[in-house]
Amino acid sequence: MHSLKTQIILALLFLTLLFSGAVVFAMLTVERQRQDDWLSRLGGELQVLQQHLGMQAMNYKENAPRDYPTYYRDTRLYYQDLLHARQRIGAILAAFAEQRLPPQLQSHHGSAEFSLAPVTAERAQELLALWRAFDATLQEKLGDPKEPRLEWASEWILAQHETLAEEVGAFLESLEHDLEGRADAALLFGRVILLTGIVLMLGLLGWFYAKVLRPLGLAVQGFRQVARGDFSHRVPVHEKNEIGWLVSTLNLATGRLDALLRLLTALQRSTDLDGALQAVAHNLPDLVPLDWVGILLLGADGRMRLERAYRGTEPDDIRQETFALEGTLLQECLRSNVPVHIADVAGTARLDSRYRFLGVLERLGGRDAVFMPVMGNEPRVGVLVLASRSPNAYGSEPLDLLNNLSTLFSATFGRTLELAENSRLAAIGQFTSGIVHEIRTPLATIGMALQHLAGLSELPTNSQRRAALALAESQRLERILEDILMYARPLALKRQTIALDELLMQLPAFGDDPRLHIDEDALRALPAIAGDWDRLTQVWINLLKNALEANGDDPHGVRLAGHRGPGEERVTLTLVNGGPLLSEEQLDRVFEPFYTTKSGGTGLGLPIVKRIVQAHGGTIEISANSGGGARVTLTLPLAQQEEDTAPNPPQGSSEASPPAQAASSEPPARLR
Repeated sequence: MHSLKTQIILALLFLTLLFSGAVVFAMLTVERQRQDDWLSRLGGELQVLQQHLGMQAMNYKENAPRDYPTYYRDTRLYYQDLLHARQRIGAILAAFAEQRLPPQLQSHHGSAEFSLAPVTAERAQELLALWRAFDATLQEKLGDPKEPRLEWASEWILAQHETLAEEVGAFLESLEHDLEGRADAALLFGRVILLTGIVLMLGLLGWFYAKVLRPLGLAVQGFRQVARGDFSHRVPVHEKNEIGWLVSTLNLATGRLDALLRLLTALQRSTDLDGALQAVAHNLPDLVPLDWVGILLLGADGRMRLERAYRGTEPDDIRQETFALEGTLLQECLRSNVPVHIADVAGTARLDSRYRFLGVLERLGGRDAVFMPVMGNEPRVGVLVLASRSPNAYGSEPLDLLNNLSTLFSATFGRTLELAENSRLAAIGQFTSGIVHEIRTPLATIGMALQHLAGLSELPTNSQRRAALALAESQRLERILEDILMYARPLALKRQTIALDELLMQLPAFGDDPRLHIDEDALRALPAIAGDWDRLTQVWINLLKNALEANGDDPHGVRLAGHRGPGEERVTLTLVNGGPLLSEEQLDRVFEPFYTTKSGGTGLGLPIVKRIVQAHGGTIEISANSGGGARVTLTLPLAQQEEDTAPNPPQGSSEASPPAQAASSEPPARLR
């Protein structure tokens, strides 16, 4: 009987029974007391009638009638009173002897039984016998009722008065003793019930405190401890009841929160893929069943590669296999972007020959598994695989938890992959910068030598043409190296408050191009932004040159406008050009480093533009324009109060002129 509900119900039933018993006892006591009052009253009446009988007999004896009128008067009065007293005394003594109150002796209708002590009942029987013998003799003395011999009757009454009085007195004394004993017993029993009730109530209060109030107090203290962030706190479980189950549930919840906090902390501290996977392998088993965890990454060839794995808490020495993605559950996981549960790994692996990874997972001992998508820079970059050796390990509760953790895992591993990629690119950038610096010096020497050779008039014409061609190629190589160096080196912005209309209206080389249409009124209405004048000039020179080249002779031309939405903390600039539509592949790869459709391009112009825009806290997107050509949408945050409020550089100043490479070293070409 561990259920607190059952115990409380039983305690309430016990209290109800105790209260009901007390009420019943009180009712019986009241009824008994009412009967005892009637008995005491009848006993007193019996004594009064017996004494009255003697006094009347004495009065008649002393005042005997001397003539017939007086005799008939006494017959009418004394005789009637004598008959009433005889009948009343007989009825009272019969009631005591039979231990039953007839209706004529009480206020209620019907007879009421009562009990007397054996001694009192015996005295009542003896007194009734004595009275009946006395009454029979009295009746003989009276004779004819029409002319009763009252003088003989009074003499008989006076002769038996003392004996009758002694017997009545003895009976009444025994009756009084009996009634007092019953009252004392009732009082004692009432006191016992009262004390028993008090003891039981104190016991119930102690039980309620020990079983309910104290455990609840400890549970509340535990709740407060957890509310303060101490997820490692555990409340002791003292009872196997609802409160104990509540505390156990609290301990389970706080244990999971503590494990989840450790998992989140470990994931946040991880800086590489192995660290993130190790954090999952060490901390996730406290939340869900886990015997094996691995991650598959989507490669450039469209195949999934098993990158790393952990068996238990130790690294699993696996072969870095690749698996086809098309038509597999891995593809379903990536497309739906939600976890996929494989309840029967072995059975599912046999359903389709393309489920080769499930076969590998089966050989590793996995019987139940969950695929979880991983998000990175690309929409889907991989799948995190959780597996257990136990069948049906991932029931509804673990699956609900994993569904809730899916976004966390996706973002965390995506961030880890992004950090790893950034670290790789930073290392490549540092390596590239070193190579560029090493190449530039000899390349400059070669360029000067070629320039000298190209200017010699003594060389044959064919040799001069070849020297000029070599000089042009060396200069193009210098521009490529300059772009690579710019893309690889860290960006350092010199922020200041900039009015976009002033920045865009004084760009060199575009003011007189009839194909360029700038909405000057819209630009003037835009609030100032915070940015680097030279870097933003570099951005717009690159974008405008690409747009004009892509537009060609299309009559739509190139249109530049801007606006700010209500309540927005940034401005939006749009650049639309005519010309042929860009393909889906071009749109997907337009910001990819070294991707270009130009014969002499480096493929770094737009990646540099995107890098500068993102460094300003802005965004840039290129999409196909519905009327043909392309649409560039660029957003930049507004200037804040704390930004440098230095005035914009005046037109024609040195600050307004971009560096030599700002306009991109690529020759004009169609928009990439």
